[in-house]
Amino acid sequence: MGQFPLTLSRFIIQKQAAHPGATGELSSLLSQIGLVGKFIAQDLRRAGLINIILGTTGEMNVQGETVKKLDEIANQTFKADVKRES
Repeated sequence: MGQFPLTLSRFIIQKQAAHPGATGELSSLLSQIGLVGKFIAQDLRRAGLINIILGTTGEMNVQGETVKKLDEIANQTFKADVKRES
């Protein structure tokens, strides 16, 4: 039998268990980031079907690169989830 892949949740739980003094705040943040990643992946899978996700916003980021619509959606998704959880 092959080994099952290690999920992010299981990894976080295992690593937190190795640190008895851990408060769980970092574990919570990492889990939150993983969840937002799933939301963003869902948007990415639908990107070819929905024109609003494709293309650019017309803005430039701090590195001087053109901001993609999907980048902006990912940023807004992340900020909204972090704000909701805090």
